[in-house]
Amino acid sequence: LTIGDYKVTMIGGEVYSTEKGKCNGIEVYLNPTATDGQSTSCTKEEYSENSGVETKSGCMKWYVYDVSDNGYTMILDHSTTEAGVAWASKADYDSQNTGADSTELGITYLGGEVPNVDYDSCTASNEDKTGCNNRGPLTALKTLKNDTQNWTAIPERTDTYTAATDSSGNGYTINYKGYKAKLISAEEVAAIVRKSDWDTSKGYFYLDGAYGNNGNWQAQVANGSNPSNYAWLYDNTRDCKQYGCNLGLTTSNAYGYWTSTAHVGDSSFAWLVGYNGTLSGTSVGITNRGVRPVITVSKSQILP
Repeated sequence: LTIGDYKVTMIGGEVYSTEKGKCNGIEVYLNPTATDGQSTSCTKEEYSENSGVETKSGCMKWYVYDVSDNGYTMILDHSTTEAGVAWASKADYDSQNTGADSTELGITYLGGEVPNVDYDSCTASNEDKTGCNNRGPLTALKTLKNDTQNWTAIPERTDTYTAATDSSGNGYTINYKGYKAKLISAEEVAAIVRKSDWDTSKGYFYLDGAYGNNGNWQAQVANGSNPSNYAWLYDNTRDCKQYGCNLGLTTSNAYGYWTSTAHVGDSSFAWLVGYNGTLSGTSVGITNRGVRPVITVSKSQILP
């Protein structure tokens, strides 16, 4: 339905305006493990009895950020991995030498072959920078698949995602066939927060960031007394309230969560949504970031 210059849609019985199909974190409640495979809708009260970081089943809170003919695409309000995992650990990276894991995870490489680079060769002078991003988010995808494999009420995905790893045309494609959920991409995050001039070769930005002199949206706006417009994207991360989130944690080790996207121009970095309200890059070997599943469901599954 279109009214004037705006598209509108119904979610949970309410009318929402959308811009190019994008919705700014519309809160819904779904149970991805519903036993009948259909009745995924649940209530806020049911969620309140089931909430908690690392929860993987039952009634959970989600935020819709995209509406399409395929349905509603939404991200979980917490990470399913409180302790955190690497984007690509050395063990998982090295196991790719046989190519077996990439087939299981649906990863193919733009050059046609597994990149033949030693994991430690991407370590820079900064000791926090370790590991290579050229084989994709191996550990994050393994965790995602394991955490969501019992989501019987969620349809299997059919989409793919392609990311560059450098400016020479190298990169990887993730085929999500066999997955119930995906990782959000860095490009999706940028689109949600209206950073249309950003790409994966550029620097970090604050989700609410003002346009700075360097042209990278790195002037911080949100803080403890000025809540973020995009708090739903980084709620339930450690110490995030001082950076404008609504719900921060003190015990969690997850200082954010991984996207599916490698950093172009920094061979040891991948993009993540950080506890400080940023989309930023960090070493693929760092293990204190979580995995936050994204699902797409039909409109009938969440309408009352």
